[in-house]
Amino acid sequence: MEAHGGEMVWRPARSACADVCCGSGDLALLLAAAVGPSGAVTGLDFAADMLQDAARHEAASAADNPGQRSAEVTWVQGDAQDLPFGDSVFDAATVGYGLRNVADIPKALSELQRVLVPGGTVSVLDFNNSSQPLVDTLQVGVYDHKGLMCRYGMGSSRPTGSPSAVQQLQ
Repeated sequence: MEAHGGEMVWRPARSACADVCCGSGDLALLLAAAVGPSGAVTGLDFAADMLQDAARHEAASAADNPGQRSAEVTWVQGDAQDLPFGDSVFDAATVGYGLRNVADIPKALSELQRVLVPGGTVSVLDFNNSSQPLVDTLQVGVYDHKGLMCRYGMGSSRPTGSPSAVQQLQ
């Protein structure tokens, strides 16, 4: 993470990245700009309509920023719980507000680990709707004041169904 225009921006150290549950493609497009034209970014979503929105968003962004040199984004329809990619193909992956829509979160995290190279990084930005008022209050406070992002440290081991470590990136 680094400060950029008053915001914290994650800069991947490598060039093959995936944005799972990509929705309208915002994170995928940020990844594409971060890795530059020599990188590769794949945006995956379950909903075909969201992928169409993401492709339109990419085209509009390119038209608005003709001098920006970004990686091309490949848009793929698929399930976060059964990723349609081989093992160890991505250096980094993101999930922004997508885990809340996944039926089996440990399975989705295992799939992310499977498609990452050993030592790859997954960054997850998400909050849940807790039934505990204190947890909801804390989540809103953290989001509003810190822009919390959690990173699941996947390490080089094969999937276990749960993250091996969680760190707060600031």
